[in-house]
Amino acid sequence: MQRSVLVGLLVVVVGVAGYLLTTRAPGPEPPPLAPLVSEMPAAPTVSPATPAPPALPAPPQPAAAPEPRRDPLLTLAHVLLEEPAHSALVADYLRGRGALFELTDADRDGHWDSARIDYQRDGTWDETWTREEGTAVRTLAASGDRLVLREGRWQRDPP
Repeated sequence: MQRSVLVGLLVVVVGVAGYLLTTRAPGPEPPPLAPLVSEMPAAPTVSPATPAPPALPAPPQPAAAPEPRRDPLLTLAHVLLEEPAHSALVADYLRGRGALFELTDADRDGHWDSARIDYQRDGTWDETWTREEGTAVRTLAASGDRLVLREGRWQRDPP
């Protein structure tokens, strides 16, 4: 019993001594700011007789390039012209998202020959596209106008 009391007392003494050795006395108070401010050099003064040099005009900012418009019809034209045909008919290329876009490979040569678009999915074809001489030609059902894809733009085909 006496031995356990001595061990307990030793643990307490070592703990208190460790605490006292690791705690530090508060440091000196920082100096007041007033003497430090008075020791700073004075700001340079500009004589009113010396005119300031004229300000240079700012260089013009370059105009930001406009964001290229992503025409979904150009994407679909790319499908008609570039993607290989894997069947004779794809009834809904966009799978229910947006317009109904139907692709056909009538001659089964592995290239899409034509497409039809129903924008409202109401059962009426609004446009018919064909592949002619390596480019896409759109025929608008409402007006009969023909638009040809030239240099990345749809242009009216002269009669």
